[in-house]
Amino acid sequence: RSTRVDASLMNACSTLKLIVRAGAGYDTIDVKAATNSGIRVSTCKGTNAIAVAELVFGLILASDRRIVENSLALHQGRWNKNELSRDTRGLYGRTLGILGVGSIGCEVIKRAAAFGMPCCVWSRSLNRGPGQDEEEGGCTELDEKTAASLGLSLALEQTSILVAPNPESVAKMSDILSTHVASAPETDHLVSAAVLSQLRTRSIVVNCARGSVLDHEALLKEMRGPR
Repeated sequence: RSTRVDASLMNACSTLKLIVRAGAGYDTIDVKAATNSGIRVSTCKGTNAIAVAELVFGLILASDRRIVENSLALHQGRWNKNELSRDTRGLYGRTLGILGVGSIGCEVIKRAAAFGMPCCVWSRSLNRGPGQDEEEGGCTELDEKTAASLGLSLALEQTSILVAPNPESVAKMSDILSTHVASAPETDHLVSAAVLSQLRTRSIVVNCARGSVLDHEALLKEMRGPR
């Protein structure tokens, strides 16, 4: 998974024919070097989608309910129920913004529907069809045909799924923002200062994708700002 597979490692394996990464993404593998050496490269895309989606909601619940802080306080012999429950808002009715609607993003949407959360999503693979009415922020409802192709028919029956034209529009409508895009030059700092500045006060940001998709300096500035 995290092991760097570079040209020197490939050259040390004289009979190497195939490199398989136990996960999604090729960023730990020198694909160009592999191609030049006639070595095939593959991943196990989608196999961990459910596990990641469950982790996403574990992190969201822990953030909203301040579970980690509560646990630490309890281990120190303090019971701060009033303090730690003061800012709890719950998930029902809150909008979940999702950047990336691949196998993981779709599993997150399914679980959001079960929590009664409307979703606002953006993905390079989703293009708005002609004749669709725009909603707030230039968004459109996910159509039934596309939902069926993504395995989201039941989720669409249970909750609203809006498709946004860009990440900034997703952030503007979201109480919680979750990222599920692959690491690539075009996704580097996808969650930028411009995106983060659109988030509502007391929003939650979850990144279970590569660290490079999030501008950490911009996030720190937003967290330390006047919100």
